[in-house]
Amino acid sequence: INAEYMGDLKHLLGCTFRAEDGGPGRRGERDGRAGRHFVITVPEGTVVSDPNTGSLLYELDHPLPEPLVAVKGGEGGKGNRHFRTAQLKTPRISTNGSSGLSREMLLELKLLADVGLVGYPNAGKSTLLRAVSRSKTEVGNYPFTTLAPSLGVVNCPDSSKLTMADLPGIIEGAHQNKGLGFTFLRHIERTRAIVYVIDVNPGYASFRKPVPVPASRVLSILNSELELYLPGLTKGVVAIVLNKSDTLPLDEVEAVASELQVASGLPVFPTCAASGEGLDPLLRLLARRVTEVGDAAGEAA
Repeated sequence: INAEYMGDLKHLLGCTFRAEDGGPGRRGERDGRAGRHFVITVPEGTVVSDPNTGSLLYELDHPLPEPLVAVKGGEGGKGNRHFRTAQLKTPRISTNGSSGLSREMLLELKLLADVGLVGYPNAGKSTLLRAVSRSKTEVGNYPFTTLAPSLGVVNCPDSSKLTMADLPGIIEGAHQNKGLGFTFLRHIERTRAIVYVIDVNPGYASFRKPVPVPASRVLSILNSELELYLPGLTKGVVAIVLNKSDTLPLDEVEAVASELQVASGLPVFPTCAASGEGLDPLLRLLARRVTEVGDAAGEAA
């Protein structure tokens, strides 16, 4: 198995892969040829496990210097030289090559990104990603517009770059697999930093269903769902984006921002992703925090 940057695992769906068996031993003092390698290329962030036991086999979170041997192929058969004796100088005996081993493996892509955008459906995560990158993720006025993670490369004001992921929306009960549940939550584990995206004015679009949830309640639910899924996961949250700030008077936006800052202890950035307002300070913070997390990981290694 070889890991490199690519989008997904769709090229492996429903496929069975088989490397060559070993070739038979031959005369002329030649052994049989070992079966050729069959290399399966997967994206960075692929986790390989045993589907029968659930045990983790490999975690491919960076490009490999050479492919990983997950299942051994067949060995070449013994040539006639192995059967030479004092009485039998030129034996006509050889053995067949062996068959390759067989193994079932489950390959799951857990997204790798520097920053993961987390929030309720329709909070504006997709719009934010499109505003800071060239991502073409879908934007719509209905819940769960994002059904699969979308990645974008962000050019920060300090000239650094980072990858940002728009993750499927979370709702109360996600840790019990409600809504998109585990589909959403398992990807958060593989981001360096988490940003909550919260709609400052959830009642602005009166057609939105279910009943709008106030920003303070959304913050509480997000924290709760992440911790119930994986204790300690909220330690990765570095900022809150208070989106759609153009839909309320400035004093009301500031009041909500102050409330969230006091409740979370995190920096809060009122923004309008659609116009780009307030995004530069956010990107400067993210560039700094992603670098800090990367440096800490390097020291730990």
